[in-house]
Amino acid sequence: MITAVISSTEMIEKEAVLANTLFEAGLKYFHLRKPGTGINHIINFLNQINPGYLNRIILHNNHDILGKYNVKGLHFNQYNIVSANRPFSFHASYSAHSCEEILEIEKYHFDYAFLSPVFDSISKVGYNKQFDNEFLFEFFRTVALKTPVVALGGVDEENVETAVKIGFKGIAFLGAIWVPFKAGVSETRIVDKYLRMEELCNKDLVL
Repeated sequence: MITAVISSTEMIEKEAVLANTLFEAGLKYFHLRKPGTGINHIINFLNQINPGYLNRIILHNNHDILGKYNVKGLHFNQYNIVSANRPFSFHASYSAHSCEEILEIEKYHFDYAFLSPVFDSISKVGYNKQFDNEFLFEFFRTVALKTPVVALGGVDEENVETAVKIGFKGIAFLGAIWVPFKAGVSETRIVDKYLRMEELCNKDLVL
């Protein structure tokens, strides 16, 4: 089961510190997404990451940094996919907002694709779920997909198991991590929360 963390959309204090600690705890996929943030802020963030963990970071913006830093790869969406060089020689993932879009990007052979919002967003007021759970369950049950689909949007401890049962091949956490962290919850408690959510994702996979 893929478990990913997406960065806060804005720069926040000690974000890189928490990212390093999550990497130490086993996080394999960290999406660096800060729309509207200048490249100098992105570079400053990367410079605070333990060099041994840079290859777990996927860039959403400033794709030209690829090659200058040993990051894992790039993330695409409907606005920049047309300019992407394919086939990819690095990790490549995608953000989709409909099942039709998932089917359309099958030909690109992405490592995985986010589908959102699956639940009501934790970090965006009014950004509510767009999918019926039963519809998604039937979609994943009846359509043979090559691209693993990762649930994004409102995923937290109380619904992560629902996402797994629906048929998602991975879970991405955003508000579940950064909303409490920005509210003052300690780094240790945030990491413990991530590990609990990761365990819930994988508990039915344990033999």
